Amino acid sequence: MKKTQFRESLLTFGIILCAAVWSASKNISRPLWFDEVITVTGFTLNLDFSQIYFKYNIPNNHILFTYLLKFFINAWSEFLSVFEWTFRLPSLALSIISLWTLYRFTRTRASRETALAASLLFALSMPFAIYSVAIRGYIMSFLFVLLAFIFCDKALRRKKKTAFILYFISSLAAVGTIPSNIIPLVLIPFIAARYCKIRELLTPGFIAALLIPLFSILIFYLPIHEKFMANMNLKEGWSNHSAAISCIYAAFIVSFLPLIILAIPAIIKRETIRIDRLARLAIFFAPAAVILISSPAPFPRVFFPLLALWIPVAAWTASPLIRKLLRKFKDDSRLLIAVAVSALWALSCLGAKNNLSVWTARDHGLDDYFSPYYTQKDFQPFEAGKTIKQMSEGKSVPVFVSFDADPYAFGFYWSVLKMPDSLFLFDGPKLKTLSIKRPFSPKTFIVVKDENDFKRVLKRFPCKDFRVIDAGKYQKIYEVIPE
Repeated sequence: MKKTQFRESLLTFGIILCAAVWSASKNISRPLWFDEVITVTGFTLNLDFSQIYFKYNIPNNHILFTYLLKFFINAWSEFLSVFEWTFRLPSLALSIISLWTLYRFTRTRASRETALAASLLFALSMPFAIYSVAIRGYIMSFLFVLLAFIFCDKALRRKKKTAFILYFISSLAAVGTIPSNIIPLVLIPFIAARYCKIRELLTPGFIAALLIPLFSILIFYLPIHEKFMANMNLKEGWSNHSAAISCIYAAFIVSFLPLIILAIPAIIKRETIRIDRLARLAIFFAPAAVILISSPAPFPRVFFPLLALWIPVAAWTASPLIRKLLRKFKDDSRLLIAVAVSALWALSCLGAKNNLSVWTARDHGLDDYFSPYYTQKDFQPFEAGKTIKQMSEGKSVPVFVSFDADPYAFGFYWSVLKMPDSLFLFDGPKLKTLSIKRPFSPKTFIVVKDENDFKRVLKRFPCKDFRVIDAGKYQKIYEVIPE
């Protein structure tokens, strides 16, 4: 019996591992983009371990992830050379651990086929392909939120102190990675208390479970509370609230549509109203509620860790119907069907990702979950810098990069090309020019996102003549003659 279970676990893990590696491989070598460059150059490489926690000047510092990345890079560089993809390896390792943890937890209340299908749909989804190798703390957040869910569930069911302690540690790690993880954490107790009635919400165990995430964020950020509050007041995000909402829900529905369809009959069939069922609906509408009361709307990627709640709940709800549909098939056949359906659906979605991205970004040009600009083939900041270096012919010609053209990515590869920092001019957020202290010199290169971006630049820095150097990529290059 144990040998059979071991073989099944090994086979399942092998399937999940292959899916994760295949999905991540498409993005493991992609160039670093804006946020990733700040993580690498602003925190990981240029700060000592003792400085990371206190250098919380901007929310880009995902503190616990920064610690992990710095430890890994220091250890790696002792024996091997560091490349772009090296920085992505910690996230890839966390992604594989997350998938296996997700499968094991989902399996506790769902059939093997359902748990595997849910894990595969996630592993082959567009959001996973993007964030599984991102040099950011999103996949780490997913894992810690999932662990918090697991330990809270055990704590409320078994009433053991050890489970409460592990729940607290997971919550502390989640908010220590990204403070916005408090959103899924405060929802967890309502889902974990599966059979609770109204009066059970007043039990000491449930109240403790509800307070632990709040206590965690208080403990972690109290020593740096001034910087924390300053970051909360930065007002960064999307100006278009409906676009942010549609981006989040479209990504989830598209990625997990087979699971959602099979869960709907179970939702409709239930006649009695229980707290846990209302909570499961609440977690689905939580992002919309948070976005609607926020100005600007939070970046949709902030809600990526919420998938650690959505996926198990959707799988548990769909499992009875899936079990019923597959009961006539043998074990191996059921597993094969689950893998085939999940893979076919996921691959069909990948084929439509560019269209989905265009639809998501139709009014504002932004996309967090389908095909963001930094995952596209025409995003080549190294090639843009290389082209300008060749065109400069060894002369000191300045380069101006607009904010929309991702100056941090360009600047990173500009340094890789060993070009002088003094020649690199760029905009900060809200068109705050950080580097320009003098008029453009003749034959300045301008790097912009598109033609409209170039027109905006020309209004600020007029010129009497210009020519297109390379307009075929995301970062378009013009050579201008200032007036």
